[in-house]
Amino acid sequence: MRCYIYEYEPAICIDVMAPLLLKYYVKKIEEGVKWKLSWDKLNALQKQDCANKGYQRYGQKTASPPYKIEDGPPPFEPTHDKAEIEKQCAALLEFAHNRCYIPEEYWLSAIARARAGVDEQMFSAHEGDFRISMILKVVAAMYDKKYCTFVPLGATEVERRDTYYFPAGAAFCNEKKCSGSAAASIISRNPRAVLPTYCMTKGIEYLGMQQLMLCDVQVIVRASVQVGGVVGCVSGG
Repeated sequence: MRCYIYEYEPAICIDVMAPLLLKYYVKKIEEGVKWKLSWDKLNALQKQDCANKGYQRYGQKTASPPYKIEDGPPPFEPTHDKAEIEKQCAALLEFAHNRCYIPEEYWLSAIARARAGVDEQMFSAHEGDFRISMILKVVAAMYDKKYCTFVPLGATEVERRDTYYFPAGAAFCNEKKCSGSAAASIISRNPRAVLPTYCMTKGIEYLGMQQLMLCDVQVIVRASVQVGGVVGCVSGG
């Protein structure tokens, strides 16, 4: 059944670093689209070679036993450490394309669209990175949630019924390009959150620097003031 995506208000990401986390997540979605478009360019022999390795158009990386292209792919069930992220991203792309009629090329960056030869007139009415607001619309439509978050539930927290929780680490797939502040925003809310090792290190280092900066506030700052002709000093901190 068709989903009229513009009838939905975007979900609200409740995270402190929401714009940055969504930017990272959109990049992951874009990589999924690039994989699909690359698959479409393969000839029959190349597709069968991929199928022999358990690859599918549906999503990236090995996701099934070997299969014959003419029989169609088996269920998409990756088993690596980012399997839940891969399945969620693949499902979101399928929903956006099949239910919302959003072209797969929509999720490409301007540079990637140019390289793929996509007609820019399809996007001429948009300014900025319109993909972020659309991702939030799709989340609202697909999961029927008003809010969303990249912070996994803590051990003592109760899941909010109005909130969609992205798979742990969904915004940190390209870990080398993720900032320490983004990782710190997750760790500070849930110290037991599971992030890629490199991101955890950057996040912890960032939090350490913030603590040092807070300690610096305790340094006495003296300012000369004059009250009624008497010059004195005020200590701040």
